[in-house]
Amino acid sequence: MKTIFTPFRLVLMSGMVAMGVSGITAAAEAPSYDALDADQNGVISKAEAQSHPDLANRFGQMDADQNGELGWAEFARYQQLARSGDLPKDTEEAE
Repeated sequence: MKTIFTPFRLVLMSGMVAMGVSGITAAAEAPSYDALDADQNGVISKAEAQSHPDLANRFGQMDADQNGELGWAEFARYQQLARSGDLPKDTEEAE
């Protein structure tokens, strides 16, 4: 049996491949809150953020209440800014 690739089928397959690749890239760039919260105490400490260099470099900017920890809302804000490309310039050095 011969497979026929119509223009519609090719466009559909291209879109599926592109979505899969971008999904993999996004997943690799943004670990989950639970994955970063290594001790599972409900917050991401500066030490825990070191496993994700981009987050570590912006930790002070993302820590809105300046308590030395990122809560869920602060991390969600980081993810939102990362997805939109509107992250502030990183100002901290990763330790």
